[in-house]
Amino acid sequence: MEKQRGTTVAIVAALIIAVISLGVAFAAFSTTLNINGTATVQASNWNVFFASTSDGSKPSSAAALPSTNITLNGSAQSTVANLSADTFTWAANLKKPGDSVIYTFYARNTGTYDAKVRSTLTPTVTCTFDQGTTGDADEFCDSHVRYGIYKDSGCTTAVKANDPLTAATGYAQYWVKVELLTNFREDGTDLPTANINVTAPVVTVTYDQN
Repeated sequence: MEKQRGTTVAIVAALIIAVISLGVAFAAFSTTLNINGTATVQASNWNVFFASTSDGSKPSSAAALPSTNITLNGSAQSTVANLSADTFTWAANLKKPGDSVIYTFYARNTGTYDAKVRSTLTPTVTCTFDQGTTGDADEFCDSHVRYGIYKDSGCTTAVKANDPLTAATGYAQYWVKVELLTNFREDGTDLPTANINVTAPVVTVTYDQN
């Protein structure tokens, strides 16, 4: 029995030594992989603005829109047309049915990122008669005055969401038109008998990153 026990101990000891030796053998194989790198965050900017030409610089202050960017039809007159980097302000006189004024300018993108129109808002114009005149001026406006911002010279296609403005050199041409329509009665009984003051609320075009 004692001899058998000794044999068993010897076998166990041999197995332990073999396992330890195996571990030492495997531990001898080792590889370390290294990853090195650098990155540079380059300078960038967001720069979308109004300009009077497709390659114009960003206006430092409001300036008169060139007369070549104003189209007068009929007996219409433009009395104000000022353009800054983020605002266009206009005023006009419409005298006869068919009179209209069209202002042309550009949205430019000289920044690093592509841009697109996120949303547009063109509120309804409001009208008031000169003092002492009766009647519904707003009804007149609703029926006979057309106003909007368009992306074609015919003023039929409105600026809309997702219109693109590519980075660095991108531009979009805008046409703002105010028009006194010709849809008056043949007898002229719905023509205004006094001046009507037309107020065009702010049209907003919001650009964000594409």
